[in-house]
Amino acid sequence: MREEINFIFRLLLCFIPFSVFYFLFFPITIYVCYFLLLSYHPLLTKDALTLGGRSFVFLEACIASAAYWLFWVLIVSLKDVNVKKKIKALLSCYFLFFLMNIFRIILLIFISLKFGDKWFDLVHLTFWKFVSGVYVALVWIIVIKIYKINAVPLYDDLKFFYKKSFFTRRGSGKREYPQS
Repeated sequence: MREEINFIFRLLLCFIPFSVFYFLFFPITIYVCYFLLLSYHPLLTKDALTLGGRSFVFLEACIASAAYWLFWVLIVSLKDVNVKKKIKALLSCYFLFFLMNIFRIILLIFISLKFGDKWFDLVHLTFWKFVSGVYVALVWIIVIKIYKINAVPLYDDLKFFYKKSFFTRRGSGKREYPQS
């Protein structure tokens, strides 16, 4: 019964909405970008940075709330991994992704100011549609290797419940077939 309650608790934690991650990472992201661009005299408003007469609005997609949420779900849904290791892995995922996101935002601002909207759109879409997804996968692979995590999110739980189900004999892991 302990495993089932643990699974339900971990499953419920996965339903935290994207907006929570936006709320947490928006201020950090915009202020770090602001401070990194201080030599260019940016103007910081509620949700935008203005440089060189151009305003760069930070939307939820710019903050990449979905990526932070995905790391959260992947880490929280790991079975049989202690909390300390989960926290370290989660913070590592967040840190690595945050660095890349800041780099991406700063790069896009410079491209927009130096080369214009056409190049901004091209690089922005390339990052958004391809590079970010590949980077999220690489961060996940690197972090599970560093922390020697052998668990597979959700799969290990499904395997555990299957072994306990009526599809198998209890404890043996073998299927039970009716006698003819």
